[in-house]
Amino acid sequence: MLNPAELDKKIRNGTFTAYELSDLFLIICRYLNSSEVAKNEVEGWNCKIQYDLGGPADVWFKIKLSKFSSGKGRIDSPDVTLILTESNAAMMFCGQLDPTSAYMAGDLKIEGNSALPNAQKFAAIIRIFTENWEARGNVEKL
Repeated sequence: MLNPAELDKKIRNGTFTAYELSDLFLIICRYLNSSEVAKNEVEGWNCKIQYDLGGPADVWFKIKLSKFSSGKGRIDSPDVTLILTESNAAMMFCGQLDPTSAYMAGDLKIEGNSALPNAQKFAAIIRIFTENWEARGNVEKL
């Protein structure tokens, strides 16, 4: 697993790949689980989100009882499935691809029960992390 500083370096220099998403998600979960703002944002929300990247880079994200977890591969019965290429996933998490633009262009597909509202709420949660990540001064604390 990459540490936050190594991951930050890969994101900054454009060498981040979808295969590092699982490392990034672990860091995101660690941060969100320590954030009262994030916990309040998901209070009462139980959701499983699958990133279908078409292969071994697939990852999932789960929110249950205001706790965040993630893993590699597939999760049973996801509430939301985000379907995109490995390349687009890497660009999205590096800030080089706007999720809304990708969705409108058909490069990101969203499936599942109440998929769009759940995906939008998940995007808001990720923004909580991203704002701190972008501050860069706190990377070592993540």
